[in-house]
Amino acid sequence: MKKKLKILIVAPEVAPFSKTNIIAEVIGSYATELKEIGHDVRIITPQYRVVNERKYTLRDVIRLKDIDVTVGNDVVKINVKSSFLPDTKVQVYFIDYKPYFFREGLYRDPQNQQAYSDNNKRFTLFSKSVMETLKKLQWQPDVIHCNEWQTGLIPFFLKFSYKKDSFFRPISTLYTIRDFTEQGSFKGEFVSFFGLDQDMEEIKNLFVSNGNFNFLKAGIQSAHCVNSTGSKYIKQVESEGQFKDLLKSGKDTLNHVEDQVDFNIWNPEQDSYIPTQFTVENLKDKEKNKKALLEEFNLQFDDKKPVCSFISSFIDMGGEQLLKDSFEACLDMNLYLIILTSREDASYEFYKKMKKKYKNRIGLQEYYEASLEHLTVAGSDIMLLPSQYDPTGLSPIYSLRYGTVPIVYRSGDIAEIITHHDNKNNQGNGFIFKDYNRDSFLLCIKNALKFYNDREHWLIIEKNCMTGDYVKHDTIKKYEKLYNKCIKNNNS
Repeated sequence: MKKKLKILIVAPEVAPFSKTNIIAEVIGSYATELKEIGHDVRIITPQYRVVNERKYTLRDVIRLKDIDVTVGNDVVKINVKSSFLPDTKVQVYFIDYKPYFFREGLYRDPQNQQAYSDNNKRFTLFSKSVMETLKKLQWQPDVIHCNEWQTGLIPFFLKFSYKKDSFFRPISTLYTIRDFTEQGSFKGEFVSFFGLDQDMEEIKNLFVSNGNFNFLKAGIQSAHCVNSTGSKYIKQVESEGQFKDLLKSGKDTLNHVEDQVDFNIWNPEQDSYIPTQFTVENLKDKEKNKKALLEEFNLQFDDKKPVCSFISSFIDMGGEQLLKDSFEACLDMNLYLIILTSREDASYEFYKKMKKKYKNRIGLQEYYEASLEHLTVAGSDIMLLPSQYDPTGLSPIYSLRYGTVPIVYRSGDIAEIITHHDNKNNQGNGFIFKDYNRDSFLLCIKNALKFYNDREHWLIIEKNCMTGDYVKHDTIKKYEKLYNKCIKNNNS
């Protein structure tokens, strides 16, 4: 019988509580599956202003109030609140320190779309708060599963700051990186904020170019195991000079575990977020969601006019610049364009300007809401996914499951999910542009719209989308093996 593990998952955002990126969604999905097969799984994440305390019933925990956390020369007091992932038994702890986390944006100031200048201090405090919360709980996980640059200091602190503390010695760490474009790189002098000697040789080795300390590299060098998602995405990353040195130290321990879609949540046949559920056999009901989506944005329904959507990932590789360059040319094609974004997004002001100019053609949402995201995926005809890199590969699958035809750039693992539609044999579930530029992207959209105007042919493409097999059955098993590998590496 397999040993049941105690697993702490730490992430800078967790849906449905907070989300700027698709990464937030997989956290809850994996935690739920691991819990269901018997592991003791808990989550820790910051309590941002956007977290709806009443809706998700966040509760105070008496023994987790006024916890002292040392940051630099100061000792600050944090509180920790508790809730559960909706419809699960997975407990979630929220680090509550309002001066750092109770802001309008998660990582950026919506007033200027610039990253908060104290993000280094915010996530240093968050990382140390995770440690102190575990001590107060007297809960000793076998593995802490850290995600993205914001948690890179947790393996680092376990290796250096807490290495003499017997409570933390048995704890292993897994560090998962899906997005290499955001690394958490800050001026080196801020290391004094850690409470460590800046002249330590190990600390010097974690400096990257121009004397900047890099959270991502700290996590890679310090964790017992490191993994990323798509193997082809990693090859793309490794080929770029700016990332080569970053991965060099973790090369021997870099593992690949693909993300997978939670089909209990993303399933048009049982999706509670959408007004009309539908199957591949009754695709006519998909049109009811299209009507509801347009009504949500006060746009007039027209069955001859396709709805194209773009869900911002808030990161450069999400293809936002390419979309902006093509924006008005897209609207010249007689279509509706739905944008789900946030005031925190660097492109928000551009979208707002376009909405004002084309108010009867554009739907713009400026905050995350799970129900609207599901309605957008279900009610759109086409999903624009012009990402230059795709670290998860999940967005296309969401679209495919709902018969929403994806337009994608040929990159990473996309080729294993999307096949370009061929009208000769009626095969293919999407449209792929091969050159990453405006002309190629626009030509691909025009090509898709030709098929949209042939309703019988478009129905074939929608059915191709919905009948593909996109399930990765062994993801959780791979994580179980990886957790045990972390434990073995820690004990060796």
